[in-house]
Amino acid sequence: MKYRNLTNQEIEQLECQGNRCDDWFLLRVEEPFCVSCLRDNEFEGEVCLGAMERGKVHDEDLTLYEGIYHSTIAHSTIGQHPAIHHVRMLSGYVLGNHVLLFNIEEMTC
Repeated sequence: MKYRNLTNQEIEQLECQGNRCDDWFLLRVEEPFCVSCLRDNEFEGEVCLGAMERGKVHDEDLTLYEGIYHSTIAHSTIGQHPAIHHVRMLSGYVLGNHVLLFNIEEMTC
């Protein structure tokens, strides 16, 4: 995966959508990157995000919008097209593509 830094315009939009990060330089993304797919999150340390687009991610019994919502992500790499919703703390993970995480208190390693 080839990651890039965020543009100033993307950072402004992310902040307007309730996202926080102590150092936006440590948050890197892969193309295509959909800024609207990140809402009300906190990012800590080095975080790499795989490609994200508007859409849904499906599992047998669960369908979630693609993106990361209401979560804290620390020192992790997230694969392409994730659906991460209401994860209070995710730290130290390398996640694959099309992962679905929902309503998790803590995942750390």
